[in-house]
Amino acid sequence: MNAENKNLNLPYFDSSHIETMLQPIDLYMLSNDELYLPKQLGSNISIHNKDFFPDIDTAHCLIIGINDLRGQGVYIPQEPANAIRKQLYNMYYWHNDLKIADLGNIISGQSIKDTYAALANILVELAPYNKNILIIGGSNDNVIGQYLAHQQIKNIVEITGIDALIDINEAHHEPCSNYLFGMLTNEPNYASHYNHLGFQSYYVNPDLLQTIDKLKFDCYRVGKLKTELHEAEPLMRNSQVIYFDIAALASAFAPGIAISPNGFTGEEACILSRYAGTTQQPTSFGIYGYNPAVDVNNITAAQIAQMIWYYFDGSQQQLFEAPLNKLENYYAFKLPFADVDIEFLQSKQSNRWWMKLPTGNFTPCSYADYLTASRNDIPERWLRVQERDV
Repeated sequence: MNAENKNLNLPYFDSSHIETMLQPIDLYMLSNDELYLPKQLGSNISIHNKDFFPDIDTAHCLIIGINDLRGQGVYIPQEPANAIRKQLYNMYYWHNDLKIADLGNIISGQSIKDTYAALANILVELAPYNKNILIIGGSNDNVIGQYLAHQQIKNIVEITGIDALIDINEAHHEPCSNYLFGMLTNEPNYASHYNHLGFQSYYVNPDLLQTIDKLKFDCYRVGKLKTELHEAEPLMRNSQVIYFDIAALASAFAPGIAISPNGFTGEEACILSRYAGTTQQPTSFGIYGYNPAVDVNNITAAQIAQMIWYYFDGSQQQLFEAPLNKLENYYAFKLPFADVDIEFLQSKQSNRWWMKLPTGNFTPCSYADYLTASRNDIPERWLRVQERDV
């Protein structure tokens, strides 16, 4: 997503079909019958209500709510998406260049799989229009709907998950504990790569990590990332599917919901959400696992709303990032050593880095990778990408 209008050759978006899968939002119920101030998000987001559906063509970011928590065993109706919106809409709108539309909540299906299908169908219809799509609420297994959309259109994707657990547990029957297995191994498979960020070792079977490594996927412990959080940004930059399970947060920042006293802080979660907004291509970003019934003083809802605010902040930055083929917007550095020449690009706009592969493609990297290459060492990230491409 950048400053160029990528929709010039597309027909005007016909929303009539996806409207049938989405519930409108009762704005006055969310605001307790009080009007939002002119600079609050509630006054600046284009919102689907009973009389109006947003103009998707002019929006950069779209919000979709899910209230289906059956995947984590919650069968009493809850409204996690609206609880998050109550906090979000009261925040102030600082991103004047970013147009945001809230499409409402997906109508939950007869089964949780029907809800996955509804999300997938909506994302398939939106795919040609190159929007960043934020999905809020619902159990973490709803990421299956994000993936199924790409499967339907046969689009190869990279996936990044942020979670304290690695949800491949065949002994558990709830979808939230075992959704990754099918998503990453079913054939035909459209996941070219998977990054798992923030796992906590004492909750993860070491044999599972060995299996994931054999699949050439990458997993990063929460402790390692907390010491160098900026290294998460290149991992996320190529991802078309990103999700954040609230289980990744330390319980102090998600009271009543997070599973561990350790994990990412609220500030770190906001930074990761900002990275999700700065991806190179349009992305669906889901924030899952929130149950308002057990939230303490709405602290977790406020935390998620702040993560969303930073996601918007990153999305506005990406509006102005030049494509990699416009080299006048980048500094270029070539480092020859051994039998390998590695070319690096640094954005003049964002200071982010890329390195060139033997295939001629550029892969996201960090300044640390550049420093490693300057010492006549091949960056580990370069080797990992090469290993996957063999």
